[in-house]
Amino acid sequence: MTQAFRSCAPLHAWARAICRAVAHLVFVTRYRKKILESQHLARMRSVYIGVAEKNGFQLLEFNSEQDHVHLLLKHPPALSIANLVNHLETGPYPPRP
Repeated sequence: MTQAFRSCAPLHAWARAICRAVAHLVFVTRYRKKILESQHLARMRSVYIGVAEKNGFQLLEFNSEQDHVHLLLKHPPALSIANLVNHLETGPYPPRP
């Protein structure tokens, strides 16, 4: 268990419930080809941080190799994992007409 997971306070609290919603996502290149270089990973990290701030969740950790990326995200319980992934995959770019 990582330090970021243990210390990802505050909790989400309501009248009758307390929740800490954390998701661990792994994005993998097709056929696990080792194509991600340091400049790609730096750009991905900055884009993911911007997308997280814009959509109300937080990037706690970002770890990567040449063929995959690990993300540890803290999100509000109202935001489903599917919507979270959709925000990350589409990025900060507006939808195409």
